[in-house]
Amino acid sequence: KELIYNFKKLLDKIAEDNEVYEYRKIIETVINTSVDLIWVKDIKGRHKMFNNNFLDALPPAKDGHKKTYDECVDRGHLFLWELSPEDYSGGEFICMESELDVIEANRTLTFDEKLIVGNGDIRKLITKKSPVHDRAGNIIGTVGVAKDITQELLYKEMLEKNANTDYLTGIFNRRYMYDLMEANIYNEFAVLFMDLDNFKYINDTYGHNKGDEAIVLTAETLQQILPDFLVGRLGGDEFIVFMEGKHDLQEIVSTVKSKIKEAYSKDTCFQTLDISIGYAENNTQNPDIEHLIHIADNIMYDSKILQKK
Repeated sequence: KELIYNFKKLLDKIAEDNEVYEYRKIIETVINTSVDLIWVKDIKGRHKMFNNNFLDALPPAKDGHKKTYDECVDRGHLFLWELSPEDYSGGEFICMESELDVIEANRTLTFDEKLIVGNGDIRKLITKKSPVHDRAGNIIGTVGVAKDITQELLYKEMLEKNANTDYLTGIFNRRYMYDLMEANIYNEFAVLFMDLDNFKYINDTYGHNKGDEAIVLTAETLQQILPDFLVGRLGGDEFIVFMEGKHDLQEIVSTVKSKIKEAYSKDTCFQTLDISIGYAENNTQNPDIEHLIHIADNIMYDSKILQKK
């Protein structure tokens, strides 16, 4: 009877172990089908389980080899991400700030997190973290699921930059500058409108590549002369400068014309180039962006006529 009892107990234990094994394999299969980074930490911050995408995201070890699953189990944040103790002051398991928030709240929380890896790269994550409880309801660790949005944000920044900047010069484009004026319609600001003189001669004589050089040189020089203001290209050989507050516009125009002409004189191909400048101040009592542009454009045109005489 004792032998039968022990044998049945052994069979129950084998069945229980098999069931635990099967459940673990199910969990591993589920988390490994996810494109997100998934991990489980104990209460001290040691990694008890994680999926393949989490493992693949880890930087190589100091000797250059790719870390294995067994190497990383029961290890903390600093070991996994190749960080020095100086990066965090509280020891190896210091990556517990958000986990501590989850443990204190005892519920799932969402975080925008920056992860610094050993090679210095910063990864941007959207992370959901939840507490894990034992049978008695005590918190024994946390589960984290993170979506790496680093590349997504880079694409977004690139699209925004392309939408707001001029492809040739890298300065702001017409769309951005007009939106900027509209956004400041009730604030004090002034604008400079500029157009290159004899630009067609450069293109016709030296080719469009040289014309592009003139455009780039103009943009760079304007940024150097007016570092506190926003410079934009309206298209072709037309430029605009947005200046917050009140300024001595005639003095600024005189400085710009002098410095621009000096920059052109350094290239024999640009000796005939000059710049016409118009200006206008926003009327905060009766703002009208179209009227503001019309005033600046007329003054610029008058300047161009005078320079031709």
